Amino acid sequence: MKTGELIDNYDYDADGDVLYIGHASPGTPDGDSKWRIIKYFYDANKRAVRKAYAEGREIFAFSWTARATYDYR
Repeated sequence: MKTGELIDNYDYDADGDVLYIGHASPGTPDGDSKWRIIKYFYDANKRAVRKAYAEGREIFAFSWTARATYDYR
């Protein structure tokens, strides 16, 4: 693994579409506030139409286990 590479976590909705993606450094525990989390929004035709970051920030400061509690903008 190269320096600077990230690991990815995925969470899916009931339809099997990606709902959240989390990025962190390898070895980061899911509960640590060191994740960047993105939420995807879909239209009625199941097309991804928007992605938004936890609390509107593209930073590594969120917990993967708490991903559903954040505001995405």
